[in-house]
Amino acid sequence: MNRIKDTMEAEMKRIIVLATLLAVGLAGLAPAPAAEKKGPDKYEKWLKEEVTLLILPEDKAEFDGLKTDADKDRFIELFWAKRDPSPGTKANEFRDAWMARLDHVNKVYAAGLGPKGWRSDMGKVYLIFGPPVQVQGGGGEVRPTSSGGTQIEAPVETWQYQPMPDLSLPDAFQVVFRNYQFGYELDQATPQRIRRAMEVFSKVVVFNPDLKELPM
Repeated sequence: MNRIKDTMEAEMKRIIVLATLLAVGLAGLAPAPAAEKKGPDKYEKWLKEEVTLLILPEDKAEFDGLKTDADKDRFIELFWAKRDPSPGTKANEFRDAWMARLDHVNKVYAAGLGPKGWRSDMGKVYLIFGPPVQVQGGGGEVRPTSSGGTQIEAPVETWQYQPMPDLSLPDAFQVVFRNYQFGYELDQATPQRIRRAMEVFSKVVVFNPDLKELPM
């Protein structure tokens, strides 16, 4: 009996050793766990999406130099305060309108092969000028050319706007988009005054440029 018992114990030990070696070997063959992908932090999202069309070069340089989250949070609060058309009230109408527009364009202009959301031409125009008072479509027709052939005119979408004197657009104006290939893009013949208005927008909306401290 003792011999049988000793034999069984020896066999069990051998099985345990073999199982341990096998487990170690399999562990060595197993692929290393993939590194967890980290999404952009809130500051990167704020800088590269929410205010890309608003932030001035000097603002960005200052923000890039900040080291602590507390300093960055204070900068962001002051950034929006400078763009508050009614600093004496609790609401910041400009910020609220901007974020609502951003949410709209990121949802509506999410399809197509070209830039999407706020990066698309339609998204940028909507963010800067707001919703148009009227939208008209057209184009896509076959037209004769001067050489006697024909060509297909790129589909057009036209947005009508009321005057915006603060952007040096004293009369009603329209913005034309053409679907050249990858989606609707700003018409190549867009007047310079409209392009200029889009360029100066980020400066025009700084209503309180000398603000150094957050309003109490």
